[in-house]
Amino acid sequence: MDGQITIWDYLKSLEPVQNPDDSICEGCKWRGCATRRLEVENLGHTWVYACPGTACANYTHGTPLNLSVLRRRPYCYNRDFLPPMENLLLLLEKQYEIRFKEKVWPDGDIQWNYTYRRTTLSLMESTYMFGDERRFISVDWSDSKGGFGSPCDNLYEVFKAVDKAFLRMEGK
Repeated sequence: MDGQITIWDYLKSLEPVQNPDDSICEGCKWRGCATRRLEVENLGHTWVYACPGTACANYTHGTPLNLSVLRRRPYCYNRDFLPPMENLLLLLEKQYEIRFKEKVWPDGDIQWNYTYRRTTLSLMESTYMFGDERRFISVDWSDSKGGFGSPCDNLYEVFKAVDKAFLRMEGK
């Protein structure tokens, strides 16, 4: 059968090649995100996975760019959105290619740590006090010389604080 083609190979070659269409995401700040992945389903619709800006922050489900649109835009989270911690950890681990380790404190609080070259990046979920029960993510970075901490109210602030921590980890 060297050099011969089967009927199935021939029929497959007749199917049109479908490229993902994410033109609807033109100008989106998350379009170049490393975790973002596009797929074309068998009906020809483009789906986006693991894009921090879209409704698929829970990356296993995806968002159909060709179907669920509002005013010609996919449903994207705005700057005020803060995903659940488990989704946030997945996004950060994929974006920065790292793995967080869980630490449970005696009072039951859970802290997520990533250690690199004697520096530690920590994430913790909490709420503000004194009647303002809004949730935030505490992003802390520390080494033997000091560190910083930042309460983050949304996804944008979390990524900004983690970027700053990675710059410090690299000595910049």
